[in-house]
Amino acid sequence: MSTRQYPTVILLAAFLAPILGCVDRATAPASPPVGVAQATRDPLALVPVDLGTFGGLSVSRSSEAHGINPDGDAVGWSSVPGPVYEVPHAMLWRDGVIIDLGTLGGHISRAWAINSAGVVVGGALIPGDYVYHAFAWRDGVMTDLGTLAVPVLNEIYGSIAYGIAPDGRIVGWSETAHGVQHATLWDDGTIIDLGTLGGAMSVAYAINPAGVIVGSSLTAAGATHAFQWRNGAMTDLGTLGGARSVAYAINPAGDVAGSSTTAGGEEHAVLWRKGEMVDLGTLGHSQSVARGINPAGQIVGFFSGSPFGGAFLWQDGVMTELPGVVLELPGEPPARGDAHAYAINPAGEIVGDGRTFLLPHAALWTRK
Repeated sequence: MSTRQYPTVILLAAFLAPILGCVDRATAPASPPVGVAQATRDPLALVPVDLGTFGGLSVSRSSEAHGINPDGDAVGWSSVPGPVYEVPHAMLWRDGVIIDLGTLGGHISRAWAINSAGVVVGGALIPGDYVYHAFAWRDGVMTDLGTLAVPVLNEIYGSIAYGIAPDGRIVGWSETAHGVQHATLWDDGTIIDLGTLGGAMSVAYAINPAGVIVGSSLTAAGATHAFQWRNGAMTDLGTLGGARSVAYAINPAGDVAGSSTTAGGEEHAVLWRKGEMVDLGTLGHSQSVARGINPAGQIVGFFSGSPFGGAFLWQDGVMTELPGVVLELPGEPPARGDAHAYAINPAGEIVGDGRTFLLPHAALWTRK
């Protein structure tokens, strides 16, 4: 594999490709695990807050929040001035302050998850802006997690981290010596190739406290299927009858949230629980994706619709649209448009973004 530039993540486009859907009822068991504290059960009691962008509000700046820990610390990215135009930097929203986490020497970084210890993971361009490397950030220091393949001469390999367990185990993807992207586990200094479902590529998105990992992989037939990895074995989680599924999140009980295509080709949010796959519905719209799940089994995600899509909370067998995010930008009237929810913590606080026809802003849905 020769040195090359790819400022966007190839596998992210292939596997993540969020496809953007008032109340649907699903048939899944609604009871949370025994002993789990109950979060706020009324989604309409949640108030959306615009978290803003680094350096203050601007019509040219954007931000997104993709992870939140039990303390309410949120992570994602915000645009900052770059050499030619504004570029995204990994950010931490903590106690009302937006903290720029920096980069690994390149111009771009993005944060995807944060654990209860405040360790942030994501991906950042290395010097030269040729490839992304997975990073872990803690107490002001960003560390390059490296790749499965050892760099040789002008060979440059990439990686990105998407999830982190409470004990610090990290998952994502890394390129192998053959230049293909495989789901990867970083465990106390060891980098482990999790393999695939028979195809060339795979990516891991989340890991729970028991070390169960979920993500998606190409199969031998070339389809993209959600997987669960446990104790060295990768299991195909199947689909709703279509060709594609992705598992994005897993809670301590082993409940998995993600999406799957139906036999008709529509993308639906799904829950895998105790060996069953449950279609969570679309709120009457064309498509939906589940992106986060907390210990109580509350699931968040987003749906597509006309004129706008929206964010949802699924709990007790019911999917409900979350209140829209109102963005107030300098010189612009207040506006409300699409919303996306990406993660939910044990307290029921939700992060995502709200966007108009202009740019997205990181958002937090919290209790009134």
